Amino acid sequence: MRTTAFTGQLAPPIDLSGDFNGDGRRDLLVRRSETQIELRLMSSSKRAFSKIADAVFEVDENQSVRAVDLNGDGKSDLLCFVKGHAGLRAYLAQ
Repeated sequence: MRTTAFTGQLAPPIDLSGDFNGDGRRDLLVRRSETQIELRLMSSSKRAFSKIADAVFEVDENQSVRAVDLNGDGKSDLLCFVKGHAGLRAYLAQ
């Protein structure tokens, strides 16, 4: 068995599901790097998630991200905030 050691810090994982495109299938939001999250949509066959080229979002490593329907259109939107700080950022699904 081969193992690899590393130093540094791992960013907290972000893995959320929601219906971001309104097709009735659960999609997935995953951390791409310490400061980016990426949306992956469930395929019509429900066997794989596909990457969306322009669906990468910048987040601070200490931000919390929630999938909620903010505008009542039936699609999951993203709500980003830092605990203990005023203000938030919202990404609305189109």
